[in-house]
Amino acid sequence: MSTWSYDLIAEVYDTDMGSNLAVDDVGYYADLCRAAPGPVLELGCGTGRVTLPLLAAGIDVTGVDRSWPMLRRLARDAAARGLAARCACMDAAALSFTRSFQTVIAPFSMVTYLTDDAALDAMLAGVRALLRPGGRLAVDAFTPRDVSAFAEFRQDYDRPHGEGRLARFRRIAPLDGGRNRIERLYRLTAPGQAAQEWTTIDVIRPYTDKELVAAGDRAGFALDRVDHDYGRRSSDDPDFATVVLTSR
Repeated sequence: MSTWSYDLIAEVYDTDMGSNLAVDDVGYYADLCRAAPGPVLELGCGTGRVTLPLLAAGIDVTGVDRSWPMLRRLARDAAARGLAARCACMDAAALSFTRSFQTVIAPFSMVTYLTDDAALDAMLAGVRALLRPGGRLAVDAFTPRDVSAFAEFRQDYDRPHGEGRLARFRRIAPLDGGRNRIERLYRLTAPGQAAQEWTTIDVIRPYTDKELVAAGDRAGFALDRVDHDYGRRSSDDPDFATVVLTSR
């Protein structure tokens, strides 16, 4: 399996993207799973930012992710907390399980890495095949914004990381088909060690909630509801929309 960007940030993910949310999506997903008890599948589980709190809450959750390094970090952190994590290295657009699930969740804009209709439709068809009758899929996506290209790296943050610091810089280029190319430069410093630098490149495709609802309809789902900013914050300009679909 080829290396991709998240393989390179597994050891800094919790400081990096895992610290970027200002609203409580973990509590939202815990409530969603408790509302219809049964096995849960998390797509794009990464290092377990959502998975581990769900496990700690007694929820039967299985995680899948494309990145072995991210999953190894999840397993290590789960063991340190006395939890038994069930996870698999798997592409969300090519799911393969023998068990069924009551709820499937795709947090933190995982869906934006499905950059064409064929991949999105394959993910939805795969989830629908795994869901129990009446089961639900929650797909989370950040609100699309107008993107202007900039050729120079611009700093996103400089944060404590262990005994050192992690800084991230980013540049963006719009592509065709509503996609964006995002290049991130990381700089990790620690006392007594040489600074480390590396870059990652991702291509993503933001989706509106209307686009996700339409894709769900194509795949045979019924719309349950659309929540903005996880129902915890009212806003005329939300950062996230979560489309909740029901298996017919």
